[in-house]
Amino acid sequence: MRELDYYERHKPEYEKSSHRDKPLRVHCEEVAFYVHKLCNFYNINDEVLQAVGEYLAYYHDLGKLASDWQYDNPQKPPHSPKSLEMLRKDRVLFQTMKGLTPILYYMVLKHHGRLSLPAQFDGADALTFYLRSIDLRTFRVDPRDLADIFGLFKIADALSAADPKHRPHIERFMTKRPNYSQESVKNLIHTIDEDRWKEQLAVRCLPDIAMLRAPTGWGKTTVSLLYPLDKTCSRVFYLLPTITAINSFFEKLHNAFGDDVSKIFYFYDTEVKENEEKLATLFFARSFLTPVVITTVDQFLLSFLQCGRYHTKRVAFRNSSIILDEVHLLNPVMLTLLTDLVEMYRDKYCLRLLLMSATFPRALERYLKQRLRISDNSFLDFGDEYRRRKNRVRFDLSEEDITKYVDDIRHEYEAQPVGKRILVICNTVGKSVKLAKLLRQAGCETRLLHARFMYRDRREKEMEIDKDLKHEPHVLVATQVCEVSLDVSYQSLHTEAAPLGSIIQRFGRVNRYSESSVDNYNIHLYYPSELRNCGKDLRYPYGESEVKTCWTALERLRGPLMSSEWQLIEEFDRLLPYDLFKKELDEARSEIDFNSWEEMLQYFYSLDISEQKLRSIIDYRDSFTALVLPHPRMIIDKQRREEITQLMNYYDKLTESPEEVPHDLWTKIFASAKEHCIPIPLRWLKESHVERKLFPVTEIPNVVYEPDFGLVRRDE
Repeated sequence: MRELDYYERHKPEYEKSSHRDKPLRVHCEEVAFYVHKLCNFYNINDEVLQAVGEYLAYYHDLGKLASDWQYDNPQKPPHSPKSLEMLRKDRVLFQTMKGLTPILYYMVLKHHGRLSLPAQFDGADALTFYLRSIDLRTFRVDPRDLADIFGLFKIADALSAADPKHRPHIERFMTKRPNYSQESVKNLIHTIDEDRWKEQLAVRCLPDIAMLRAPTGWGKTTVSLLYPLDKTCSRVFYLLPTITAINSFFEKLHNAFGDDVSKIFYFYDTEVKENEEKLATLFFARSFLTPVVITTVDQFLLSFLQCGRYHTKRVAFRNSSIILDEVHLLNPVMLTLLTDLVEMYRDKYCLRLLLMSATFPRALERYLKQRLRISDNSFLDFGDEYRRRKNRVRFDLSEEDITKYVDDIRHEYEAQPVGKRILVICNTVGKSVKLAKLLRQAGCETRLLHARFMYRDRREKEMEIDKDLKHEPHVLVATQVCEVSLDVSYQSLHTEAAPLGSIIQRFGRVNRYSESSVDNYNIHLYYPSELRNCGKDLRYPYGESEVKTCWTALERLRGPLMSSEWQLIEEFDRLLPYDLFKKELDEARSEIDFNSWEEMLQYFYSLDISEQKLRSIIDYRDSFTALVLPHPRMIIDKQRREEITQLMNYYDKLTESPEEVPHDLWTKIFASAKEHCIPIPLRWLKESHVERKLFPVTEIPNVVYEPDFGLVRRDE
């Protein structure tokens, strides 16, 4: 190709060492080879785009040919600016389409960073002026394709530069498609109900954009693996609602399919910081290179919103099958973003999408059908299963506060001949802490789970509940975090009233697999005293009106009046009419200025905002919180206090000479910081002292942390 004319003329110079194990010539040839393989895998057959990949492969490291650059010199200057300088000086044009030359120059300059929008031009740099002046969307080449080629080039570049002992493992999965069978999916189901299996096989026949409703215990998460079987796809993506759900499902699939399955989420680096092999290949995990990827909705949204180094992630969704579980949990902002982005990319990327829910409110069903052009026969509905569930749960109501029923919970826990697994759900962290202490004082084996724990402590608690205590008598006191995260079937539930959607989720934690028919009450609901006493002035997670509305609906179904659980679904549909639901989404849409986003980023440039900040906007569980590192003076536990003190001191020492710190060490330091961070209410920041370090190191008056109870006010 003409693009290689300059390379051929300077080939002897390319024998200069580029990496510890190879000269620059070998590195460039490897990058070009990997780019070609990846283009074929993702069906990118356009000659211009392939030529872009080859140009980047051979010229991105041109600056390493400078006399002052040596690979073994720790003070070597950055080579990317030098590469750009040499390309411009020698007029190494992109011959296939010369108009793209400035864009490729910019890619060479940015190949170790983000595709950030060029700084406001000051008249001193023609390239910056040009990039600020043009609209990439008017080019003959789609800017989305250009970003994707840049992403594939970056993966190829990283693979060639990777440790030789890790490279074969990564290369093996780089272009491997999902490869499992109907029988292997069936083997994942512990107890086969042949009649149900015949129903479940219908998932395999769903079209490219489809919906599935199936109740808790039906097996929809596992069975949805059937959905991609008859669709030739590059990857299968599972978008699950919680880290606990991801870890549990990953363990299940990894045991069956081995390294064909990977997981990635915001806190993933904290889990691998002591694993040298996984740490060394973290970039490739974040690039979604395995055939089956289990991740979160926010990872999908961040990729398509062009956040950070999105270019190595978004391209992996080309020709993929996406399975999104519990779609009803998405808040209006996330749902609006999801539908807009799917509409924007479904044809371009040949996206296949299965949206699943245990409840699937009628308003949500109607909205998705209209926005994503889903036909009625693309909705596989097993809602009749709810009608058949007549003896799984029975509930009663109490106007009293839940804290007055500690003795009742204790008597139930001690019931002979064996103790029970009892779930207690409070709407606030403060009340959950208070109730857990009271139950422990009463002699119950009690665990506490809420959102205000360090990630490392919460992970340990969830693993204990999911594994060690799954079949052991205990009382779990939790907040809303347990609504979708734990695959544990409790025998009894005591819960504060909440909106009906949350109540349906909480009911799903009890007798999940219909292990026994219920004659007596196994669910007890209590009206929160805070709402009755303080009303609208209280900073409460739910509005008074929506809790009262739910309470009124439940009064119509209490005790034997609920003949089947389908009545709860009907009540939910009645309380959420389409007009009200659509109004909420329209309000969310008004806050998302897609036109300005497109104008600024042009489907190419990276959004200049941190992943953490953007997650705080879109994450339905953390919409009103900030992630902070608690100051050691707030920590009661000696071990945690010393860990954070050492972390802060180590960070201060490293920042004295940051250029001498290896990248892997920075990764470990930030991972250690993240696993000690805690989400706190934004209002707490107004009364706190914040130091800017790894993460905001925050000291909040009268707030303390203890691993067993979490971050709470002293009076809680």
